[in-house]
Amino acid sequence: MRGAPERYLVTTLWSGADAHRRYAAERLPALRERAAPEDDVRVLSGHLLPLEPGWTVPPVRRRR
Repeated sequence: MRGAPERYLVTTLWSGADAHRRYAAERLPALRERAAPEDDVRVLSGHLLPLEPGWTVPPVRRRR
């Protein structure tokens, strides 16, 4: 679309809230500093979406 804003969706999957908090506290600050998103990104937001177990796709098990 002409003139439409560029939008991107990025998802991550965490084993739990504690794992995400550790990542946000221990890793994210250094990654943000290296990436410098303020140089290229106008708006950056995040949302927590609960996982719907019925929507998961189990891995394919290969026969041996």
